[in-house]
Amino acid sequence: MIFCIVPDSINAKDIFSIDINPLNRAIIHFDTIPLKYSSNLSDDKKRIYINVGNYTFKDNIKQKSGLGIINDIYLTKSDSGTVVNIRTKEKRGYTIVNYPFSSRLAVEVFSWENLTKEEEAYRTALLAFEDGIYTEALREFYFLSKKNYIPSVYFLGMIYLKSKNFSQAATAFRFVIQNDSNNIDALAGYSVAAMNLGENNYQQYLNSFFAKCNCNNYINSEIIDFVPDSTFMDVSHLVLNIADTSKVQNDSTSLANSELKIHTTKISKNQKNTINVLGELYTYLFYILGAIGILILYLYLKWRNQKSIKLKSKIKNEFTSELKTAQSGINSAQIINAYKKQEYIKTDNDSMKTVDEGSSNEKSSNIVSDEKIIKLESIIENITGKPVSVIKNQATIPGVNAKLELAMHLADEQRKIKAQNIDALKTSLIPNDKKKLAEVSKKLGIEKGGLETKAALEKILKDKDKLKKLNDKFGI
Repeated sequence: MIFCIVPDSINAKDIFSIDINPLNRAIIHFDTIPLKYSSNLSDDKKRIYINVGNYTFKDNIKQKSGLGIINDIYLTKSDSGTVVNIRTKEKRGYTIVNYPFSSRLAVEVFSWENLTKEEEAYRTALLAFEDGIYTEALREFYFLSKKNYIPSVYFLGMIYLKSKNFSQAATAFRFVIQNDSNNIDALAGYSVAAMNLGENNYQQYLNSFFAKCNCNNYINSEIIDFVPDSTFMDVSHLVLNIADTSKVQNDSTSLANSELKIHTTKISKNQKNTINVLGELYTYLFYILGAIGILILYLYLKWRNQKSIKLKSKIKNEFTSELKTAQSGINSAQIINAYKKQEYIKTDNDSMKTVDEGSSNEKSSNIVSDEKIIKLESIIENITGKPVSVIKNQATIPGVNAKLELAMHLADEQRKIKAQNIDALKTSLIPNDKKKLAEVSKKLGIEKGGLETKAALEKILKDKDKLKKLNDKFGI
């Protein structure tokens, strides 16, 4: 006799619950764990399918969402039985951890590329254990236990227990109990090994197990036909604390009080799970807000940089355009025309009137009256020595009346005389004193401005540096 089996409902085949805890582990809790199940991974490595056989489940526990790498876990019915579906956010590998005493399957998802050497050896050993390759599994679990890799010690104890090596199994399970309080199956494993060894304390561990496990009041496991190599039978490296029996005794006093303990444990677990979920939720929320903040900052800096570039380009284009406009507006013709902006007409009483080029035709017709035609003709004949009629025939301008023609000829002859007088006048004879300059101007009938211009031009023509500057500036 190996096991103490006291079944309540041995034929029941129900799924109690599904859960995700921690973020990379999906847990399926049965009333009786399936002895056989099959699993496979989808082609995109984002879906895991586990067919557990003909199990029933309630609608309120058929789906569970996750906040980590596992998106969700849900149950479906098929012709071949109940299928546990697990969806992940990214490509992942997986291993199935079998906890027969608490009737749980734990599906752990992971990335092979991110595993340490110990974790990779542990996952490889789990796959071998699941496929019944116990020689390979024992070797890996044993060497990992020597490196104090705690998860491997539990499965080392399971292989010892299944192969009826109860002393080694008891040592391994006691080591797990002392170092991993979350593994309640180690309590049941030790109680079975201790019972088969004839030890009296097995009932204390069994009671402690039922107080912590929301499961039926029986334990069950299978026996395997396997003889371990003697190399792996020395478990002296698993050092135990002496006084852990009292701790187990405090966990439960009797099975009669186990329901109260189970209720208390459930509340504690629920509170802990709630705290864990809230903590994980706040962590993800913090990461999301941080990412949004960084994105907003990046977009703002990018927008500001683009705006700055556009502003600089606009200023440069406007400056270039204005510079070209200013350069194109400076030429010799405009400067010369500026000096010709006004013309002067001297009448017989030496009065001067300014005539604007743009409106000279219109104003001249108003200035020259009929009474002065005779005087104008007489002045023109005295200046030119020709009859007025000859001049009229030679210089008739279409669309201009006779009065205006006479005035125009008179002004033209006066300009010629002034130009001749200015050309004949030597620069050396032009005084610098303003009073004397006015007398010379009046005497010769030449405006003072004309004499000043003559003197200035002569001075410029003699100054080679100024001529060169004018040439560079106006392009003449």
